[in-house]
Amino acid sequence: MIEKDTEFWSQVWDWLMINAPLIAGMLLAAVTAFTREKRDGAGWMASLAEAAICSFISIGIITALEYANLPLSLAQFFGVFIGFLGTKKIGAIIESVFIFLKNKFGVNR
Repeated sequence: MIEKDTEFWSQVWDWLMINAPLIAGMLLAAVTAFTREKRDGAGWMASLAEAAICSFISIGIITALEYANLPLSLAQFFGVFIGFLGTKKIGAIIESVFIFLKNKFGVNR
């Protein structure tokens, strides 16, 4: 039985401790985005979709933090930051960066 297998629960606990920054950053992004959308008067489905997308974006950013050897304590900050900005502003920022790079390096379509 799984409830009597202490090795299983110790493995679950170890996994949670290893991935705590990722989980916390993802949840903070989702809660912040959901709260912001509900405050702005959006419906439940739109708020949940925004929260899910922001949490997915935060997973990517937090994974990039690990890749860049930056401290994982920044995960919570980026989670809240992404949730506060939202997908539309993040998309606009990324698009403006691409336009800047395109103009800087003279890339033509």
